[in-house]
Amino acid sequence: MPALPVGPLSIAFRLGSVPVVIQPSFWIGVLILGLGSPEYLGLWVPVVLIAVLVHELGHALAFRIFGAGAGIQLVAFGGVTHGDRALSRWRSLVVSLAGPFAGFVLGALLFVASQNVVLHATWARFLVYQLIFVSFYWGALNLLPILPLDGGHVAEQLLGPRYAHHLPAFSAVAAALAAGYFALTGSSIGAVLFALLAVQNFQMWSARREQAAPAPVAPRASAQERQAWVDEGWAALRRGDERAALLLGTRARDAAQDDRLAAHALDLLAWAWLAAGQPEQALSHLQRVPVASRRAFSWALALDAAGRPADALPHALQALSSEPTDAVAALATRLLLRTGDVQGASSLVSGRKWGHAGIAASMRAEVALAEGRFADAAEGFRAAFLGGGRPDDALGAARAWVRAGAIDWARAWLDEAGRAGFDAAAALADDRELAPLVKTARS
Repeated sequence: MPALPVGPLSIAFRLGSVPVVIQPSFWIGVLILGLGSPEYLGLWVPVVLIAVLVHELGHALAFRIFGAGAGIQLVAFGGVTHGDRALSRWRSLVVSLAGPFAGFVLGALLFVASQNVVLHATWARFLVYQLIFVSFYWGALNLLPILPLDGGHVAEQLLGPRYAHHLPAFSAVAAALAAGYFALTGSSIGAVLFALLAVQNFQMWSARREQAAPAPVAPRASAQERQAWVDEGWAALRRGDERAALLLGTRARDAAQDDRLAAHALDLLAWAWLAAGQPEQALSHLQRVPVASRRAFSWALALDAAGRPADALPHALQALSSEPTDAVAALATRLLLRTGDVQGASSLVSGRKWGHAGIAASMRAEVALAEGRFADAAEGFRAAFLGGGRPDDALGAARAWVRAGAIDWARAWLDEAGRAGFDAAAALADDRELAPLVKTARS
């Protein structure tokens, strides 16, 4: 489970297996929101608490469905649900939507109940009707495409890593429009909250512009500063921001005063171009690295992405001695299979002590598939998918069942790959090996 900060005034408890921490700022936010009806403030507190908890439990349940642990933290004007692992792009989108829709379900159930049960007590009517209103109204507001609302995160996933850097600018405009709407309708709290979101998103957009701007490099930048640019570039690449990685790598390359830093910067640029789907650009940068400093793994990846597996294989095998990681071994295994050396791939897989069971299962399945042991391959991909949730493993199981002639099983695994984030429609359209599934779908 993710570790949640618990201060001296925090309240911590569990709802089933989900840890919950209520921070003191949450109660301050509740009081501010309840200023409009001070006579009902005592009832307003449970309304907000229940509504926010149900919303966050929706996120937590989605995390649990996808095999991740989750913890809930209630803070001023809302809450945050933390997962204990990163999810694929489409699973993250579902998690973001689960919160508002949990509120919609609560509101719908209470509305149906209110139509069939007579509430005589004033406090009961207030509690139920406010919960219905808050569940629907706040849920709808949360779906606005404004960061850090759920709708903003949904937009972020829909845009993908290549275009999501534009979102803060759009969010700032949308939040400003929302603030103007609330100001015109007399909701001062709504106007202030969305004005703050507009400022926050504008600042985020400005910071990204400054980071992206090709500012001249200080000629006296220290070695530590130059290395920091490379480190920041790798961090940007890991979070899917290829544009920032390219700019930071270029800055470090232009400021490099020794071959070592230049090699690191060029290697970063190569990986960033690979992430952007431009292997030829990656190779052009790798060719500028001094021979003694060239990283074999980078060369293997770039050559493989450029459709040159035979040229990539020697570099991958060389990388096994300098970087004996699972990622390098997996690439070498796939390249051996693509170049027809099934026996070599089998020896590599069986003779290696793998660090990650899921990758090991996936590689054994790749070898089994090449050897014609389709049922064994499907079982291996199934085990790998259950261990890591990677769409490629579900797709591998689909391929194995296609070759075994079990079209129904193949279709089920293709659907599983789609749920895990793979673009199954594109696969059906472009992949000859999955053609039987196209025929089945049309029949």
